[in-house]
Amino acid sequence: MNPDQPDTTTGAFYQDAVTNQYARAVHGETADGKAYAFAFDEVGAQESLVHDGDPLRADLVLDPAD
Repeated sequence: MNPDQPDTTTGAFYQDAVTNQYARAVHGETADGKAYAFAFDEVGAQESLVHDGDPLRADLVLDPAD
């Protein structure tokens, strides 16, 4: 375990014997490796963030979960 948490060096992620396999799987399945899968992901800029400082509108499309 890294005592200097949060660790923001992505090359050092998942190197310990005990690691967060859920976060590893979620980050591994995203196009750019970024997803909010682990606490403090936003600290290391590893979250999937979409930001617009001056939005004009927002749309939400829901599809049925068959």
